[in-house]
Amino acid sequence: MSFWFYFPTEKRTKLAKGVLGKGGFDVDILPTGGPRDNWLCLAYKSMVPEYLEFSDLRK
Repeated sequence: MSFWFYFPTEKRTKLAKGVLGKGGFDVDILPTGGPRDNWLCLAYKSMVPEYLEFSDLRK
C-alpha cells in the first residue's frame, strides 16, 4: 500500500517520516517543485487492506 502526505516545510515532512518509520513504513520525501513549494512524503508498507488495520492507521 502507498500513502501520500503533503507538508508545507521540509522540517514537518522529516518529522512525519520519523513517525511513519516507527510504524513500519518505508518512507521517501522530496520537494514537489510546484508553485507552493510543498514537500511530499511517500509511505509504503506491505499489508492486506483490512478495515481494522486502516482504522488503526488513521489514529
